[in-house]
Amino acid sequence: MEKAKSFTREMSWLHSWSGLIFGWLLVPIFVTGSICVFYFEIGVWAKPEAHAMRVAEPAALVAFSEAHLKKAAPDSRLWQIILPDVLPRDPFLRLGWLDKDGKPAGGGFAPDGSGPQARTPTIGGLFFVRFHYALNILPWQKHPLGLLIVGLAGIAFLANVIAGVVVHKRIFKDFFTFRPKAKSEQRKWLDAHNVLSVLPLSFHFLIVLTGFAVFCWAYIPSGIATLYNGSDDAFHVDANLPWQGLAISEFSDLKGTQPGASARTVPLALLLARAQAEFAPERVANIVVRDPGRANAVVEVFGSDSHDHDPVLRRKNTPRIAFDGASGRVIRIQHGRPLMATIADAASALHFASFGGTAMRLLYLVAGMTGAVMMATGQLVFTIKRREKAVSPGAERFFKIVDRVNVATIAGVCFASAAHLWAIRLLPYDLAARPAWEVNIFFIAWGIAFLHAAVRPPGSAWIEQLAATALLCIALPVLGFMVPNSNLFAMIAKGDWKTAGVDLGSVVFGVLFASTAWVISGKRASRSMYNRSLQGA
Repeated sequence: MEKAKSFTREMSWLHSWSGLIFGWLLVPIFVTGSICVFYFEIGVWAKPEAHAMRVAEPAALVAFSEAHLKKAAPDSRLWQIILPDVLPRDPFLRLGWLDKDGKPAGGGFAPDGSGPQARTPTIGGLFFVRFHYALNILPWQKHPLGLLIVGLAGIAFLANVIAGVVVHKRIFKDFFTFRPKAKSEQRKWLDAHNVLSVLPLSFHFLIVLTGFAVFCWAYIPSGIATLYNGSDDAFHVDANLPWQGLAISEFSDLKGTQPGASARTVPLALLLARAQAEFAPERVANIVVRDPGRANAVVEVFGSDSHDHDPVLRRKNTPRIAFDGASGRVIRIQHGRPLMATIADAASALHFASFGGTAMRLLYLVAGMTGAVMMATGQLVFTIKRREKAVSPGAERFFKIVDRVNVATIAGVCFASAAHLWAIRLLPYDLAARPAWEVNIFFIAWGIAFLHAAVRPPGSAWIEQLAATALLCIALPVLGFMVPNSNLFAMIAKGDWKTAGVDLGSVVFGVLFASTAWVISGKRASRSMYNRSLQGA
C-alpha cells in the first residue's frame, strides 16, 4: 500500500511540474494546431482573387499546364501538375518543376486555365502549420531544433496523460463531476480540468501519437533510411512547397541518371483520359513527368481515393498508373498499398482530419481547443494550489513569474493569432515582404502580450488580453469590406461558406473570449479566481 501511495505521489509530481513547464509550450502548439485544421480555408480567405473562381475541366487544365511547362521549364527533368479542386478546399491549379540547379520551383495558377493566378503575396494559414510542427524554425532540415522541441513536448504530453490517469483514481466519477458554484476557486478549475481531460482523452492521446507517426522519418531517420535503402524520400514532404506533395515515386528519383535523347512525349491529356478510365469513379489528382521530351520519359498519374484527401500529405501509396512517355505504353498499374505505407497514410489521415469533411474538421477544432483549455486549467490549478503553500519570498517571486507566463502563453498566443489574421487583411498588397511581415506581426503581438503581462497585475492582464483578443476576432469580418471580393455578406450570398466560415468562426471565438473576460472580471461572478488570489500578486 505504501509503495502504491509513493508511486501515486511521484506521478502527481510529474503531472504537476511537467504539465506546467511543457504546458507553456503545448498550449500554443495545440492552439495553432487546432487553427491549422482549416489552413486551406484560411489560405483561400487570404487571397481575394481566389473567391468563387470557376474550375475548368481536367483535360483543358492538363493541356494548359503542359503548354506552360514547355515554355517555363523545357529542360527540366521533373514536372508536376496538381489539379484544382481535387481537394475541394484548394481551388488552385498547382504546377511545379525542378530548375536547372535541381531545386523545386513553381506556384499556383487560375483554375479556369487562363494563366497564372493574380498571386496575393501571403502566407495565409500555412504559418499556423509551420508553428505547430516546428515553431516556425525553418527550414527544419537545416535547423531541426523546432521540430525536436515539439517532439519533446509531445513526449511530455503523452507522459502527462498517463500520469494523469494514475493520479486521478476516480477518473469515471470525475467525468460526471463539475461544480461551477463550488466555494473553492481551486475546486472549480480542478473540476473543469478533470472534465476536459476525461471527455476527449482518447482524442488527445491519438492526435499526439499520430503526430509522432507522421514525423517518424524525422525523429528516427536511421530506421527509415535503412528501410528505404538509404533514402527518406518515401516519407519526406516539405510543407513549405505544397506542390511537392505527390512528386514522390520510384520514377522521380533522378540520382545517378542522365536524360535520354530528345523524343516527343505523348500529350498528357491523352494519358489523363486513359488513367481516368482506369481510376473511375475516382478522380485524377496529380501528374508527375520524369524527363519530359526525352526517350526515357515516364508519366505517372495518381488518383485520389478520397475527394477530401489532402495532396500535400499524400505518400508513395496512392492508386497510380505509370506510362512510357515516348510510346504511351503502360509500365505499371498499382491499386494496392504496401502495409507500412497504409499505416503511414492512416496516421496522416487521422492526424490531419483528412476524412469526414467540414464536420470532422470542426470536431477536430473543438477537440484541439479543448486540449488547450484542459492544459490551461491545469496550469491555473497548479499555480493557485502552490501559491497558497508558498512560505518563502523566493517561492512568492517564482509564482508571480508563473502567473505572468501563464497569461502570456494562454491568452497571449490567442491575441497573437488574431493579430496575424488582421495582418493578412491590412498589410499592403504590393509589399514584397508581406508574408514575412505577417509572421513578424504574430511574434511582435506575442511579445507585446508578454510585456503587458509583466507590467500589469495578473488578474487585470487576463481580462485585458482576453478582451483585446475578443475585439480583434469580432471585428475581423469588418476588414473584409476593405478588400475586394471579401465582403462577408457577398460571400454568404454566393454560397462561398468555406471562405465566409473564417470570418464567422472568428466571431464565434470572439464571443467566447469576451464571455470569458466578462466572467473573470467579477461583473458576472461575485468572486473570480483572480479577485481573491491574483490581484495582490
